[in-house]
Amino acid sequence: MTRIKRPLFGGAIQAFLPDGAIDASSIRLVPNNQEVYIHAESDQSIIVEILERVDVVSDENAIKYHFDALAEANDANSSQDHTVDRIESIPINSLIVQR
Repeated sequence: MTRIKRPLFGGAIQAFLPDGAIDASSIRLVPNNQEVYIHAESDQSIIVEILERVDVVSDENAIKYHFDALAEANDANSSQDHTVDRIESIPINSLIVQR
């Protein structure tokens, strides 16, 4: 699969995304803290979201904290229906950051 380097958040960072990924903001509203790319022929999407640092829990539990908050904000029956199976750190040298 070919990947294309694309600017995110006005060029503040860049990511390699699948060739043919469609910027969802060209067809619908996307919050300012998100970049959403969709696949043209499936229900798959890539969402990059910038979240605030959470000091009330450990870094390892921050994703669960945000997931639970999102579930509550969307009136989900329960955030317990889904689990965070794995959290992986991304080595800083694998990120492309423009300054």
